[in-house]
Amino acid sequence: MWAAVSSRRHVVTALYPSAAGADEDAVMMFGHVDYTLKTGRSLTTEWASRMVFDESGEKLKFYQVYLDASPMIVALGKRIEADEAGDVRVV
Repeated sequence: MWAAVSSRRHVVTALYPSAAGADEDAVMMFGHVDYTLKTGRSLTTEWASRMVFDESGEKLKFYQVYLDASPMIVALGKRIEADEAGDVRVV
């Protein structure tokens, strides 16, 4: 996916830390990313991420990004297909 991208810019629009006394020190971030593809086409898609910090609160012990890649797939002239078993692939 990233091989087709010439530049990207992430914008954080919301940040939610875990509540005081929660079992883990975590942050949820929401935003959008602006892409410029090597073809010159530009697009924007939303994303979210979850960060969990270690006991020191200074290092990440877990980080996951949630992103809908379908706008990028369509912009690259591809499509998403599912077979009878429900397995999904990009063609």
